[in-house]
Amino acid sequence: MRNGFCRTRQVRIGLWTLVVLAAWLSVPNPSHAHGIRRINYEQIAQVVEATFSDGTLASYAEVLIYPPGGGDEEFQNGRTDARGRFAFLPDRPGTWLVKVNAGMGHGFDMEIEVRPDQTVP
Repeated sequence: MRNGFCRTRQVRIGLWTLVVLAAWLSVPNPSHAHGIRRINYEQIAQVVEATFSDGTLASYAEVLIYPPGGGDEEFQNGRTDARGRFAFLPDRPGTWLVKVNAGMGHGFDMEIEVRPDQTVP
């Protein structure tokens, strides 16, 4: 009888382990609770290219983008790429302000006029 008892106990432990494992796997894991969608907008992005007066690329310069209507809140910020380029997708028409700072007093401010057909919802 002792062997029968051990087998029954092993089966109970095995079933209990499966129940606990199934319950644990059914709980949502916060690290997998969301995904990332990809969207390819066919509209043309606004691209700024920054170079120094001698033609050298302003690689990795700081860029600040401000939406139409003024204000101190940035729409986007970042750095130019290795070729001195920075792109953004405006969400509304109007005059956008772009500020580029390449350091040591080098930089510029420019305005870009965006038409309604050049925006992304």
